[in-house]
Amino acid sequence: MNDNKDETRMTTVPFMGPGFRLDVPSTWMVFASGDAQASFLMPPYDSNRAMTVLVQLSQVVDSTTSERAAAAALSAQTENYPGFQHLSTEVSPHPPTRIIQRVRWQPPQGEAVVQHNLFCVADGHLIFALTATRPEALPADQAAAWDAEVDSALRTFTPQTPLPI
Repeated sequence: MNDNKDETRMTTVPFMGPGFRLDVPSTWMVFASGDAQASFLMPPYDSNRAMTVLVQLSQVVDSTTSERAAAAALSAQTENYPGFQHLSTEVSPHPPTRIIQRVRWQPPQGEAVVQHNLFCVADGHLIFALTATRPEALPADQAAAWDAEVDSALRTFTPQTPLPI
């Protein structure tokens, strides 16, 4: 176990998924999802306002980079989702390049959400996309704690070799 110390102490455990490693808080529950290689449910475990992290892996024919994958996703989201807003982008300072985009989306019906989307390309042909989602309407202190916890976990994402495809 790793002990990360920010303002509060957070115990993390390494999670080895298909082709990746991610250090996640010990309070996150892994659950099955047909749409993802790994899925995590974060406390509080309320199915009506679930806060989740989904890990998806896709293969592309043409070689790409993390930067191009993130830019393409942002462009598609901006074009296809009215009420979508880009908040910020963070680029990892060392390889493998990981791009974390923070976005807000107000669906036509339903409550607004905040997402932290990580993009990482491995071997030029495999795109890992991690999407962490929370309700925008969380109290400010809970939102700040959630954002810090998610960002801390996302920054530990590392593709593993050999890759699963």
